Amino acid sequence: MLIGGDLNSRTGCVLYYIDEQTSTFENDAFTLPNYAIKSRKKFDNIINKHGKGLLGICKSCDLRILNGRTKGDSFGKITYHSAKGISVVDFIIASQEMLHLVENLIVKQPTIYSDHSQIICWLKTTQPKSNRPSENRSEEHTSELQSRQ
Repeated sequence: MLIGGDLNSRTGCVLYYIDEQTSTFENDAFTLPNYAIKSRKKFDNIINKHGKGLLGICKSCDLRILNGRTKGDSFGKITYHSAKGISVVDFIIASQEMLHLVENLIVKQPTIYSDHSQIICWLKTTQPKSNRPSENRSEEHTSELQSRQ
């Protein structure tokens, strides 16, 4: 699962997932993923009510906020800019199973068109095998169509 957008949530510095150091689970009830989860860095250290709710959802659904822990945004750049201040309220969030597919995430510079910065995320993909017939089959098909006319 991949979620992205303006979530109006300030998530601060709260740890919202269970890691090996903070786990109180028995070893057989808790397994770590095959790859290490990078800790998040962020410019915005404030947490609000919506942020607490978002972190609760992330923890209960095994989701990870990509801002601040992904190549391209390793510092958790600001996503909202206004006369009242700046904050990080726009996020890309991925399920634990999708983390290995995330290649890059960038927060673009603010523009005059919005007070929110655009966030771009690249995922690793594979091309599906083509269902196109081979050249020989294509020629056979063309010959068959011509013979029917």
